[in-house]
This record gives sequence, structure tokens and C-alpha cells, in this order.
Amino acid sequence: MSLSTALHVASSALMVSAAQADIASRNIANVDRTDYARRSAGLTTLGDNGGVGLSIERATNRALAAAKLIATASDAAAAATRDGLTKLAQAGGLTNVDGVASSALATGLADLNTAIATAASDPNNSTLRGAVIDAARGLTQSFHDATAAIQQTRADADADIAGAVGDINDLLAKFKQANDDVVRGALRGGDINDALDRRDGIVAELSAKIGVQSLSRANGDMALYTDTGVTLFDKSPRAASFAATPTFDASTQGGDVFVDGVPLTNATSQRATVSGEIFGLMRVRDEFAPRLQAQLDEAARGLTQAFAERDPSGATPDALGLFTDAGGVAPLAIGGASGLAGRIAVAASVDPQQGGDTRLLRDGGVAGAAYNVNTNGASGFDTRLLALGDALRTMQNFDPAAQAGATASVESYVSNSVSWMEGARKSADQSATQRSAVLANVTTSLSNATGVNLDDEMAKLLVVENSYRATTKLISTVDAMFQSLLQAVG
Repeated sequence: MSLSTALHVASSALMVSAAQADIASRNIANVDRTDYARRSAGLTTLGDNGGVGLSIERATNRALAAAKLIATASDAAAAATRDGLTKLAQAGGLTNVDGVASSALATGLADLNTAIATAASDPNNSTLRGAVIDAARGLTQSFHDATAAIQQTRADADADIAGAVGDINDLLAKFKQANDDVVRGALRGGDINDALDRRDGIVAELSAKIGVQSLSRANGDMALYTDTGVTLFDKSPRAASFAATPTFDASTQGGDVFVDGVPLTNATSQRATVSGEIFGLMRVRDEFAPRLQAQLDEAARGLTQAFAERDPSGATPDALGLFTDAGGVAPLAIGGASGLAGRIAVAASVDPQQGGDTRLLRDGGVAGAAYNVNTNGASGFDTRLLALGDALRTMQNFDPAAQAGATASVESYVSNSVSWMEGARKSADQSATQRSAVLANVTTSLSNATGVNLDDEMAKLLVVENSYRATTKLISTVDAMFQSLLQAVG
């Protein structure tokens, strides 16, 4: 090897050492960034002179990266579902004491039952009869409060969906910028690693909103689709749209999210996403909350049916008694009680606060004189009060579509609803915990494969430092040999 070749090799090695030190320093500086992939130096031999070249390589693991997208979307969906069901449990006044689930409605029914039994022990006592009306009024308020809270939970989920859709559009716009940078850099042969980091980070954020899968193409280009194949990005972003609903009641149906003109969820079409925050929010808004509302409405209908008045002579149809549909007269049919939990009220004719007479509770006739069963006006008449107490425990039919039992008493139906809500909440909590653990494991595996290990990078710096020393010593030696040669020639 000639001295000039040796000097060329040493000089190129010195530049490589400086570049390696810079790469290690960059890795160390970005050790806490989750969207940063570790850089490493790829060394090559340059020509016949033996020089050393360097290329910057970015750590990748496509399988783990794809697995993390799936895990992120699943975790976000499970978390949104769990949080929504927790709100619904609170909306229903659900409590859990010593492992036993209960609710404000169950407590209200128990209070009403106790008040009726106490009044039956002394039917002529107006104070005791008034306590029954107070308990009934408190029970109707529990129905109203639960209904309002359920519909507010739906409205909150709807607002969160709107926010997530806005985030998707923003992220897709950012993705286009990053993707364009990758493609342009690849065509020019430049360093595209920072753009790749930025693009991968955007895809990770996007997957938390909606399930995402990617397709890599020539020149680093990438296309994005939902987890069921609807296009999100192909050369340009596809618009996501959503019309928010400001207020909800039992009859309100929330709007669909559309991506590239395809609805994400629809009762009559296949879902266009099965993971991500939006999917979880839609389940809460359109599945769990309406079901709980339907159960409340059926419980309210069953209550009005249990306390309905019947003409002793059979000449007049059954009529609503103590509990009415905001002043309505006829009992509602099974399946026809939508929104009743928000309207149920104590009949004015028996409520002293509305100018009513509590004796009608004892005698019957809340819905009119034709329903009077204490025809003699006996002050100790307890038959009607005892019958009202039994009515809470009498089996009747409920709408099976509400999924809290087709045949039950009012008390057991409310208990079934509480059990369903608690079961759904526990299941969602367990699912969220499992999904979170899967995401943590996949994230750790991906970090081990492509992330920065501080100890490794510090060790690399020591190797670079030793290489730098050896290279500078070689350059010094070659310089000394040149000086000796020049002196010999001179």
C-alpha cells in the first residue's frame, strides 16, 4: 500500500468515525421518543483505494410495527367502551357494595315497598299515605335522572366522535406531507429517515382513532386503509365527515361517520371499522346506552302496569293509577314505552303537592270514581294497599328486545337490568386491561427491535472513540513517513 493510499484510507476512516459519533449522539438525544427508530452506520469499501463509505440505516421491523397498529386500535376501542360503560353505570345510579350491584331505582323500589307496607298497617293515617306518595315521587325522579344521564352520555360520546373525526382529517393532512417528503427524498437519494419517523408516528396516532392498515409501494410511497379495507389515503387523503347531534333523547339516532363516502357503522350495512376510539364510542352511543334506556323504559312501563287501576265491574278499561305517563290514561303496550322513563309521573289526583287526595291510594279511584274498590269508605280498608305491595312482586311480561328478561316482576326486572349493566361494565374493564397489556408487550418488543438502548449507544461511542484514536495515530505515522521521505529526497 502506498503512503497516499494509506492517507486516503485513514482520512475516510476519520470521517466515518465522526459520522458514527454523530449517529450515536442523535440516537442518545432521541432515546425518549416513541416515534424514533434507531439509526446505525452501514459501512462500504470505496473503490480500489480502500476508502470507507457510510450510509445511515434505519431500524425497522414490519411485522411488529403492523402488530402495534392493531394493538393500538384495539386498545383504544376497548378503553373508549370501558369509559363509556363506566359513565352509563353511573348514569343508572349503579353502586357496588361488598361485591353486590345495586342502583338508585332498586333502592327507590325498596323504599316504595316499605312505605306501602307501613301504610297498610294503618290505612287511615294520612302521614303514612303521604310517605307512599313521597317515595313514589322519589322513584320517578330516579327514572328521570337516569334517563337524562344516559342521554348525556350519548351526547358526550357523539361529541367525542366529532373530535376524533376532526383529528383523523388533521392527521391525514400531516400524513400526506410526510409521505410526500419520503417519496421525494427516495427519488433524490437523500436521507428520508426523519420523514419516515414522522410518518410512522402519524400512522400510530391515526390507529388510535380508527383501525388502520398500511400498504408500502415503490419509492417509499404508502397507502392507508381502515381495518376492513376502506381507503383512507391513496396519493391524497380521503375526507372523513360526521354531523354531530347536539342533544339526545330516547328516540334520537346518532349520525354515521363517513370515510371516502362509506359509513363506518350502520344498522343495515357491514361495519367499515372494527377497532379504534371511534368504534368504541359508537358502541357506547348506539348499542349499550340505547339498550340501558330501553330497559329503563320497560321498567317504568312495568311499574305503571303494576299500579294500574281496574274497574271492579269490568265495564271500564284498565287505566293508569299511581304512576302515569305524564298525565296519560291508558297503560302502554309492550315495546311501546320509548322514553317513558323520562316522562313517568305521580298521578295528580293522589298527590297532595298537586292538590290530590291520598285517600285515593287506599280506596282506589286514582283514575276516576269507577275504579273505587272501597265502596263503603271504611277507614281501616287495607286491601288496596296490600295489593299494591304485591304488585311490585307480581310476574308480568316485558319486551324481550330490551334483554333484561321477558317475564319478571318489576323488582326482579330492575335487578336484571342492574346485573346486565354491571356484567357489561366488568367485561369491558377486563377487555380494556387485556388489550392494554397486549399493547404494552408489542410496544416493548418493537422498542427492543427498533428503539434506542442507551447502554448500547454509549458503548458504540467508546468504540468510535478508540477507532478515532487509532485513525489519528495512523495519520500521524503516515505524516511522519512523508516527512522522512521528503528529507531523504532533499
